[in-house]
Amino acid sequence: MGAPGGSAGGAGGGAPRGINGRLAQLLTWRARAGDAAVEFTGWIADPAATTGQDAVACVRARFDLARAIALAEPAGSDAIGVVRFAIELPAGAAQHRPQPTTMLGYELEVAADLDGKPATRLRMPPGKVPDLRLRVTPVLAAPGQPVAAQLIRGPQFTGTLPDKLAIDCPTHRMAPADHAVPVVPASAIPTARPIGDRPGQPPGQPPGQPIEAALDADHRASLPIGDDVEGWCTVSGGGVRSLVYVRPSTELRVSVTPGRDRYAPGERAELAIQTTLGGRGGPAAVGLFGVDDSLGQLAPLPDADALGRVRPKVVTSSPAFGVLDGQALTLGRIRGANAAAATVLRVTAIPTPPELDAVVVARSQTRFEPLEELTDRFYVVLAELHARVQRWETTAPPAARMTPAVMAGLWRDALDACVARGERVDDAYGRRLRLSRLPPDLLSLTDPRAVVAVATRLTEDVENWPAWVARERP
Repeated sequence: MGAPGGSAGGAGGGAPRGINGRLAQLLTWRARAGDAAVEFTGWIADPAATTGQDAVACVRARFDLARAIALAEPAGSDAIGVVRFAIELPAGAAQHRPQPTTMLGYELEVAADLDGKPATRLRMPPGKVPDLRLRVTPVLAAPGQPVAAQLIRGPQFTGTLPDKLAIDCPTHRMAPADHAVPVVPASAIPTARPIGDRPGQPPGQPPGQPIEAALDADHRASLPIGDDVEGWCTVSGGGVRSLVYVRPSTELRVSVTPGRDRYAPGERAELAIQTTLGGRGGPAAVGLFGVDDSLGQLAPLPDADALGRVRPKVVTSSPAFGVLDGQALTLGRIRGANAAAATVLRVTAIPTPPELDAVVVARSQTRFEPLEELTDRFYVVLAELHARVQRWETTAPPAARMTPAVMAGLWRDALDACVARGERVDDAYGRRLRLSRLPPDLLSLTDPRAVVAVATRLTEDVENWPAWVARERP
């Protein structure tokens, strides 16, 4: 019988290389009338085989996993048959053999200063020496600290070196030392240009303009940084530039240390919070929000970068060590000096003055529901009113009757009793709960006919309670 239609291409992908010809075994199959599948029934030897058993295991592994194949339409009758396999190498195919691999570059062995000294090998391809480089020291500066810049020529440099280098830095107004102000990252606040010359600026030069310094014989220059400088500075000259990051003198850092690593539900957690301004302890406004992780299953929880869209962007071509970028540096998240220096070298674009001077407008709206607080506090006073009315019914003279004036007096006594217990008896506006200010539905609950339980304590001549309250305003 003939074999069912289809191709077994790729079945011998694991066959030994160099084998060519018909496989040593046949695959038998069977189809039943009305069935839309062909079932593989087994393997038999092929007397006309031209290859040995080397490739059989590879082919059988492929078809033993698929015990059947589907047909385009159900078979019209019962049928059996065999499938012959042939292995044919592409024309001109060469035998692949392992070849030696040569890598040009550097191999470094990096060891960790831990127990056991774990180490790994780091391979780096050779880099290209730029035609002209600008080296700045330090790349992490403090306000008022000068930086040294040097132009370094490469083997292919053919131009002419400039006579001067320039440094351009943003400036901010400094608050008095004894005046506490809210602290935010320098990249997130508008730039303020001070009036007059700044430290290190040549006399008469307009504020905010780059400061220039002449190069010496070794192509070096010392560039000043003003005492009021914060954020990114750009050193440029000869068509190249380098960046310097000046940490704010009042940079805020917050550390939170829990008393224990784990707490059981219902326990009180103790947190030690420390705030430093410019490396020294100082006051700061800190807000803490405790959220259970299970809330993240209902709605996405905001992360530390939730407000990143309103901050000026610091573009980093590729993060240092795969995770550290310029934005993290400006937010004070990079503590180590070497990690911060490596991050500065990866920054490709810093915020422009228009971005720093941008005005951010934010609006929010909340719903004010005064009835919620009014209702909760009203029912506390109403419960006290019922207790006092019941006491009046049992202690008042037999001839005494409940009148609006008596009910108003009992309401005032109920308010005083709640205040003595520490209960709040004011509305959402901070006003004392007066009967004349209650809405009609709550006022109706204080009607003598709704509060008095003994009907003989009511008068036959009923005075309208809402009308009396509106007139007397108790």
